[in-house]
Amino acid sequence: MKKRYLFLLPLLLLALQTARADRIETYPLQHRSADEVMQTLRPLLQPDEALTSSGNLLILRAGDATHEQVKRLLPQLDRPLAQLRISVRQLQRGQADDRQIGTRGDIRVGTGQDASIEFEARSRQYSTERENAQSLLVREGDEAWISTGEDRPYPVVGLVPGGAIGGVSWRAVRSGFLVRPRLQGDRVLLDVSVI
Repeated sequence: MKKRYLFLLPLLLLALQTARADRIETYPLQHRSADEVMQTLRPLLQPDEALTSSGNLLILRAGDATHEQVKRLLPQLDRPLAQLRISVRQLQRGQADDRQIGTRGDIRVGTGQDASIEFEARSRQYSTERENAQSLLVREGDEAWISTGEDRPYPVVGLVPGGAIGGVSWRAVRSGFLVRPRLQGDRVLLDVSVI
């Protein structure tokens, strides 16, 4: 009985090696970089499997199960990057109040003369509203700088032999933020960094 099992042991080991035999395949990428896709696929690999790249090709040495997983995931990972439109609106509101009060009058003393006094009061209130909108296209995963501001004049004085000359220099005064859009299913997530 023991001789029979000893005979089966080498066959069993040979069968296990054949079942685990790694194969090498290349997978061409159309839209994403190999480095980007490799980061997502590496956790799927077994300790004795390897994943490298050459240009836009992924080179995978792995067992059949890992190759099947990669084939299923690649269409989701290697999809075209979306062009996303980001719009920012800035609304500025102002309010002013203008009041005037005045008097005017004539008083005449005498017979048959009427005294007249005139009074004038005026009040005016108004509000302003200004909207500034910006829109830009950003590729999914890329960063874009969105800024608002204005150009302000600054006096400039220069010394020359015998005196000084002055002028005006214009400087941009800006503030803004970096935005990076990411797709998560049908939703767009924005990572915003204020600098």
